[in-house]
Amino acid sequence: MAGSQQAIKTRIKGIKTTRKITKAMELIAIGKLKRQRDLFEANRFYSNSVKDTIRDILSNTNDLENVYLQDRIDDNPITIVFISDLGLCGGYNANIMRLVLDEVPTGSQLVIVGFRGKHTIAESGYRVNKNDISCDQTNYVELAKIADQMIDDYINKKISSINIIYTKYVNSMSFQATKEKLLPITRLPKNIGSYKELLYEPNIDTILGEIVPLYIKSLFYNFWLESTTSEHSARRLAMDMATDNAEDLIEELTLEYNQARQASITQEINEIVMTADAI
Repeated sequence: MAGSQQAIKTRIKGIKTTRKITKAMELIAIGKLKRQRDLFEANRFYSNSVKDTIRDILSNTNDLENVYLQDRIDDNPITIVFISDLGLCGGYNANIMRLVLDEVPTGSQLVIVGFRGKHTIAESGYRVNKNDISCDQTNYVELAKIADQMIDDYINKKISSINIIYTKYVNSMSFQATKEKLLPITRLPKNIGSYKELLYEPNIDTILGEIVPLYIKSLFYNFWLESTTSEHSARRLAMDMATDNAEDLIEELTLEYNQARQASITQEINEIVMTADAI
């Protein structure tokens, strides 16, 4: 009986240590979440402004022929995938990998930003970038370099399309793995009530040649911010749930320990009484 009590005490001690760790990780995730969410909200205005500019151009030029608008046979697509560097964030990484397997043809070229699950995806038959790119430590400059290389390959017809897989931040409790095609650009719907007659200098084609790369780079950065915001929010939820589960388990084990201790005391009293009666 004493051995059983000691084992329960050891388990309680171990779970309390785990609870401290999960609580600390939750607090860290909360801090990172606030920082990334603020950056995401601040960048959204710029990203939307660039998108609105392209929408205004394309909605008024139906006959425009441009390298970024031309449909191609999509036989050599490239996809950038945002995934986390670390685990312990619920189903965040699993949802991304599932979407890759479901939506991206086997053998396609992938540029994975993040470490978690990269080798698993590579072993599934995809051509994955050899150099590791940290999702947690990257920034706009690094993402812009990736975007510039992809755009150059697209213009030179080395690839047929540019796609992106990221996690859409719905709210603090909900996130959705999402795939979008960035190039070729589909004609965006016109903003109702926002029509303006515009004059383009020197011409629309040249302007698109300048603004589309800015648009792609802003999307890369915006989707990265949205993905990392979702990641930290998912990790906060996972660690909060783990902390709650640890507390519930501590309560159950404490009750079990008290019952075992009470049974041990009762047995000792019975042994004393029986010994007294025998004497």
